[in-house]
Amino acid sequence: MLPSSGSFLSNFLCSISSVLRLLVVTLFCLSLSGTSADAQPAEFWQFVDSSMYYSSVKYDLPKSLNFAEQARQLTHKVYGENSIWYGSTYILFSQAYYSARDFEHAARFAVEHNDRMKALLKNGGDSAVIDQYSIGLMTAATIYSHLKRTSDSEQACLECMEINRPPEHPSTNPYLGTIGKYIECERKLADVYYLNGKKAESIPYYEETFRLLKQEYAKNPIRQKEIAVEICITLNNLGYVHGDMNNYHFAELALKEACDYGEKALPTGAGYYNDALVNLATALATMNQHTEAEIYFKKAEKITRELNEDFKLGLLKANMASQLTNMATTDRIQMRLQAIDLFTKVNGIEKLPIIQEALAQDLIILGDLSKAEKYLHESSQLYFKINKTQRTGNITALWSTLAAARHKPEEALRLNAKALTEYSSQNPEYPKLFRNRSILLTRYGRITEARSAWLTTLARMNEDVKSSFSYLSEFQREQYLDNYDTYREQFLSFSAANKPNAATNGDIYDLLLKSKGMLLERVQQIKQNMAGSSDTILLDKQKRYVDMKTTLARYYQSDQNKDRLHIDSLEKEAEILEKEISRTSARTQHPERKWQQIRAALKPDEAAVEIVRFRIWDTRVNREKFWGTWDDSVNYAALILRHSSKTPQMILLPNGKALEGKHLEAYRTDIDRRTYDADSYRSFWAPLSGALTGAKTVYFSPDGVYHQISLGTLRNKTSGRFLSEEMDIQLVGSTRTLADTLKIQTQANTIALFGYPDYQKADHTQKKDALTELSYHNSPDLDRGAFDFQPLPATKEEVEAIGKIAAKQGWTSQLYTDGNASEENLKRVSSPTVLHIATHGYFLKDTSKVTLSRKALLNAGLVLAGALDSTGRDNSQRDDGLLTAYEVGQLPLKNTKLVTLSACETGLGLIRNGNGVFGLQRAFMTAGSESVLMSLWRVNDRVTKELMEKFYGYWMGGATRHEALRKAQEDIRNTSEQLSHPHYWGGFVLTER
Repeated sequence: MLPSSGSFLSNFLCSISSVLRLLVVTLFCLSLSGTSADAQPAEFWQFVDSSMYYSSVKYDLPKSLNFAEQARQLTHKVYGENSIWYGSTYILFSQAYYSARDFEHAARFAVEHNDRMKALLKNGGDSAVIDQYSIGLMTAATIYSHLKRTSDSEQACLECMEINRPPEHPSTNPYLGTIGKYIECERKLADVYYLNGKKAESIPYYEETFRLLKQEYAKNPIRQKEIAVEICITLNNLGYVHGDMNNYHFAELALKEACDYGEKALPTGAGYYNDALVNLATALATMNQHTEAEIYFKKAEKITRELNEDFKLGLLKANMASQLTNMATTDRIQMRLQAIDLFTKVNGIEKLPIIQEALAQDLIILGDLSKAEKYLHESSQLYFKINKTQRTGNITALWSTLAAARHKPEEALRLNAKALTEYSSQNPEYPKLFRNRSILLTRYGRITEARSAWLTTLARMNEDVKSSFSYLSEFQREQYLDNYDTYREQFLSFSAANKPNAATNGDIYDLLLKSKGMLLERVQQIKQNMAGSSDTILLDKQKRYVDMKTTLARYYQSDQNKDRLHIDSLEKEAEILEKEISRTSARTQHPERKWQQIRAALKPDEAAVEIVRFRIWDTRVNREKFWGTWDDSVNYAALILRHSSKTPQMILLPNGKALEGKHLEAYRTDIDRRTYDADSYRSFWAPLSGALTGAKTVYFSPDGVYHQISLGTLRNKTSGRFLSEEMDIQLVGSTRTLADTLKIQTQANTIALFGYPDYQKADHTQKKDALTELSYHNSPDLDRGAFDFQPLPATKEEVEAIGKIAAKQGWTSQLYTDGNASEENLKRVSSPTVLHIATHGYFLKDTSKVTLSRKALLNAGLVLAGALDSTGRDNSQRDDGLLTAYEVGQLPLKNTKLVTLSACETGLGLIRNGNGVFGLQRAFMTAGSESVLMSLWRVNDRVTKELMEKFYGYWMGGATRHEALRKAQEDIRNTSEQLSHPHYWGGFVLTER
């Protein structure tokens, strides 16, 4: 999800302006005080100070220009128009116009300044001229960015770096030496890249600036406070970039380090330390860490008051009111009123209207509509006065909200329609405005129009997702999709509440075809495009990326996680590479499918079922949540298609909380205790059964709790039969696969078999044999999920037996057992037709090791040879015998048809509604496998061995994978009374992408 507010971007621009003013004042004084001219007239500095004050603090353009003109006339009279003094005054005009946002005039004066400095350089100008020219180039670079003159802004920075490129031995510049000017130019180039939309490209320049500044900091103990200020500014800007790219984890790290250096710079760098505190607080608030955010905001407030800077205090109050969303509305209103008073006091007119706009919104929520109208009027007038017409759409949208609050439906809808015409279609608030329109229409009973507005909203969101996914990393795509999923859930809630008709059911089915499994599909597209690429540069980037991910996985798993900064740097570098690969390989995308195409792919005795989970969005008027709020209920819906369907049929399951709570618990209890007490068939399947009469094969795309149920094990108490006896349930990530043709490259049939790993390889043979003997004779219920990693004797028999079955069918097999069943060997295997792994599996339900998406992939894994040897040692440079799902995603399995995970709980993971299970299943499909055979609970060692032998016997003998699994499970079920319970035969499920 891209940032919904402009907090990071606006603060970033404010910071750049602050740094620009610092440069202009500091370097202006340093460069000119070092010239050979006579002592400067006192009036000159008064004029300079006054011009800067009125442009940068008071935003009074006429007065600023007046003092700049007096400085120019004075220098012309005293030094002549060919002097550095006279030429330097043009930067004052440029800064005045820049502060007034008149970028055309600002650019004109910056060019005039730079032309004069360039002429002086040609005539033998000294270091003071270089300094002054550098100021002009950096000023021009910033102005060009605002004018969208991308190449000009970048060229200005590069020229600035070139004229300041340091020699091997830096000179004695009073600031940082020649290297200091070079560093400043490099940071400015990073700023410019960011402003020009090249966010990822800016990051390496900020990081290189930081590296050079750290070197200077270490070499110059006397001037560490000065250099700490520069480091604080650099890391602050780096944090902004990460925040704007939705990399809040990286933003937090950079901004915390910025605060560390800002504190070291006190009292010199108090203002910049303050900026870092504010932006760290903003980042934390964005991540909903409000308690910690408030601590940093309070620190910033204390410093701001000590600095006696009312303007910054106003900004801080406004920021706190916007970011601390857990704050009571009345408290937020008081904070905004304080900000308005402060800006009024210092004539901060430019900041007033946006705060008045936000205040009006708060007052609408509070129900004080008269005051809301007052502040809306004032905000509108001020926006017009300062020529900020881009906010017109926002103001009109608020007038629409106000009309709705006053129960004036026609006026609310008219203003909403007007706001839509005033918004840019690229405005991130555009879909929200359409969503609001649909809510208004729903409240007024105009359901058909509301549905149309919803479909427009979702179509726009879908286009945003498709375009954004081409340049985001996988982690960023997950976050970006949060916003899309919210709108999708709200539409489903609307549809469920308003008697969906045939057309609506078709729209919902199409929506699920677009959105379900979107994250996995994008990764698979990239891998497929990469596989067919002959671009050597791209392939080299991919290799480097895989190597980095392998290294990161080792660091994450290592108990000796010492170098956090190195890991952070590696994470950033890997993410940049990933986005470059994503952009380059995004040329081809899978076509979108419609429900009619799925219907056409079905046979008369087949059905397609899409399950979707959604919460209920209550759109009744609620002052605190004007546009609606989530209630505490959960719904499920099944969208069912048959060959003869005129439209998809939707079946609502409104008892979602019960399904996820007591019914799931009852199902699991029956599995664990080998009982049949619960009627799980009635809870999970009976509502769908009527629409599936006559179906022999059902392509089933699960969501939510249905990922945790082995559907074939549901027992119909009426007939006494299991669902797997009544029909063939085939799990798919999305039913759109029925309309797709997977292009798995034809190759000779090969199978790689891993089993019976020696978990403790070094000098432990006798111990292992003893454990094997003990477990074999005394533990008939030994399962493949024990955390003491006991040997699993049946796994050796299993892989050896499967190898013999494969050989009889002409397959080539590779067998890895004992010490050879290692993580290293598994990672060397390349695209076998089948990869079979028989060992212990695990899934950890919770950890605080890393961020959520990575956490899920680190919490699921397989235990391989040498795992016990790795305990307590530093594994950051070697494989540790625990193959996590995080590592699995990088395996080369592009032509693999089946991965069998003959271990416990390999189908578990973090369920993300609409995007499947984040765990081993997803990881192996990300790596390229067409299908995965996995377990949902702890499986018996001996029974699993028998099941697998039967499965491969049937499959390699000519049955389909699904037929083979059903027959193998049936054979186990019919073996004995004890094994007839699903606990023994039903734990494995087969899913296809």
